[in-house]
Amino acid sequence: MGEGIEDSQQEIQEQQFVHVESTKLRLTVGEEGTKESEQEIQQQQRARMEANKLKALERARARALASSAQG
Repeated sequence: MGEGIEDSQQEIQEQQFVHVESTKLRLTVGEEGTKESEQEIQQQQRARMEANKLKALERARARALASSAQG
């Protein structure tokens, strides 16, 4: 009877170990996914900032041309 209890306890410990390890793996993968998402967002933000900068320069140039044409 003692062996049955020990076997059950060992099986429970093994299941807990597998659960903990799989949780660690999911967290690691999740963190990497988050880092990649953050990097992608940062790249998108940089691209938008650059596009906005170019538009602002184009508007400034258009204003400068318009004011020089009037004056």
